[in-house]
Amino acid sequence: MIPGPSSRFGAIGVYAHLIDFFRRPIDTMRHYQQTYGDMSAVLAASQEGTSSFYFAFGADYNRAVFSKPQYYHSSAMLDIKDDSVRRLGNGLTFMNGDEHLGKRRLIMPAFHKKHIESYRDDMVALTNTMLDSWAVGDVVDINRACHDLTAKIAIKTLFGLDADREGEAMSHLIMQWMTLATSPALRIITLDMPFSPVRKMRKLSHTLESHFYELIARKRPTAAQDSDVLATLMHTVDEDGNMLSDDDLIGQVNVLFLAGHETSANALTWTLFLLSQHPEIYRNMRDELAGVLGGDAPTIEQLGKLPYLEAVINESMRVLPPVVWIQRIAAQDVELGAHTLGEGSTLILSHFMTHHNADVYPNPRQFDPSRWDDWKPAPYEYMAFSAGPRMCIGAGFAMMEMKIALAMILQRYTLDLVPNAQIDRHVTVTLSPKDGIPMRVKRADETMQVHPAGGDIQELVTL
Repeated sequence: MIPGPSSRFGAIGVYAHLIDFFRRPIDTMRHYQQTYGDMSAVLAASQEGTSSFYFAFGADYNRAVFSKPQYYHSSAMLDIKDDSVRRLGNGLTFMNGDEHLGKRRLIMPAFHKKHIESYRDDMVALTNTMLDSWAVGDVVDINRACHDLTAKIAIKTLFGLDADREGEAMSHLIMQWMTLATSPALRIITLDMPFSPVRKMRKLSHTLESHFYELIARKRPTAAQDSDVLATLMHTVDEDGNMLSDDDLIGQVNVLFLAGHETSANALTWTLFLLSQHPEIYRNMRDELAGVLGGDAPTIEQLGKLPYLEAVINESMRVLPPVVWIQRIAAQDVELGAHTLGEGSTLILSHFMTHHNADVYPNPRQFDPSRWDDWKPAPYEYMAFSAGPRMCIGAGFAMMEMKIALAMILQRYTLDLVPNAQIDRHVTVTLSPKDGIPMRVKRADETMQVHPAGGDIQELVTL
C-alpha cells in the first residue's frame, strides 16, 4: 500500500487534498515527502471506482516516467467541449504516442540550431529597445519588463510580427488566454453558463483562433521565404510528405508561445533577483561579460565563451525552477518502483523537488553557480527543460534568449532591489513573483547596493 493522506470521505476527500495542492503546491509536496516519503498517494473509493492521485519525487521516478512516454501520457490542456478551445490547446506538449512523434518531427526543423541562431539579431534589437526605454533613477518592475521582452521576442520570432499594434494585440490575446487557461477557477467551476470561466474561455478562444487563421492566410503567399517559426512550419514536409494543417499550426504556435514566453520570463526575473542578493556572484558575472564582450551584445560565437553566465542561469533555474511540477496519466496498468498504478491514475512529478534533493545538491536552497564547475548532474537529476524523449523542443532557443538578455542588461545598467521589497511567490504550474520585483536602475559603473528582500521567497532560497 502506498502511504498518503487519509481520504476517508471518498471523492470529496480527494478533491479537498487536490484543492490544497493547487493552492499551495510546493508546501503540499514538501509535506507529503517529509511525511510519507518519495512516493505517496491520495486514494478514494466511490461508486464509480477508485480515484487515484500519486506524487513521486526524485531522479529515479523521473527516469521511470519520462523515459517511457508510451506508459505515461500527457493529459489534454483543457477539458472543455469546444473545438476552438481544443485546437488552441492541442500543442506538442499535450500530444501522445504516434501523434506526438509525428508532429515533433515536423516541428524540429524550426528549432534546429542554425535556425535558432538566425533569431539572434531580433533578440538583440528588442532587448536594446527595452534598455533604451529605461533611465537612470527609474524603478522598474523587472518581472513585468522580462515578460514584455520575452513576449515581443516570441511575437517576432514565432509569428514574424513587430511589436506594433497587431503584434501587441496578438500577444495580449494569447496572454489573456493563458491566464484564464491556468486559473484554478476554470477547473473548479466547470459549468458552461453565462459569465462562467468556461463561457469566457470559449468566447476568448473563438476570438484568438480567428486571429490565427487570418495571420496564416496572410502569410501563406510568402511563407517559403520567411524565417519565423510559423512560416517555417507552414512549408515543412516530413519524409512521408506530411505537412501541418492550419488547425495543427494554431495549436502548435499557441502552445509554443505559452511555454516559451512565460518560462523564459520567469527564469530571467529570478536570475536578476538572485544576482541582486548575491554581490560576489554579480561581480563575477560582470567580470566575465566585460572580459569577453567589452560592453557589446554577444555574437553567436561569444555565447559559447561565457561559462559563468551559463552556470548562473542553470543554478537560477535549479533553485527557483520556472516549472514547478508536471502531470502525467497512466496509459495502462503500470509498475512504478515497487507499486502498481492503475490505468487512468494521475501522477505528479516535480522539477522543484528534484532540484532541492540535498543528496544531489548539497545546501539545495543556496544559490551557488560554482556547483556547476566541472560537474554535470546525471540524467533526470536536473529538469529545467524536462528530460527524455519529450524534452522541451525550445531549450536551445530559451538558453540563447536568456544569455543575450542577461548579458546586455548587466553590461548596460546596475540594478538594485528597492529597500524593504516584499517578494512573495505565486505558484501554479510555474513559479513567478506574486507582486513583481521592483528594482532601481543605476549606471553600469555604480556599485550594487544589496537591500535584503522580505517575503515568503525566503522559504525557497537562502538570501
